[in-house]
Amino acid sequence: MVQQAENVAVQEVPEVVEVCQHHWVIKAADGPTSPGVCQVCGETKDFKNYVETATWGDTRLINRQDPVPASTIISAKMDTWEEE
Repeated sequence: MVQQAENVAVQEVPEVVEVCQHHWVIKAADGPTSPGVCQVCGETKDFKNYVETATWGDTRLINRQDPVPASTIISAKMDTWEEE
């Protein structure tokens, strides 16, 4: 009895790399960034403590010689923004 060898194609399976689903613990804001640590894998990352396009509370745009308090100007801007 003669047996014939079967030609079986072997496929290479790509290695699976697990990606962490981070659960960040971020320290309280103290400056422009706050450090964060992932509770799952221990990775560290710095997080910004501001939104680049936000204009609320931006006192750099207010004239310091102006007798109108900054809070009044900011409130007026917020009212205008809500109407749009």
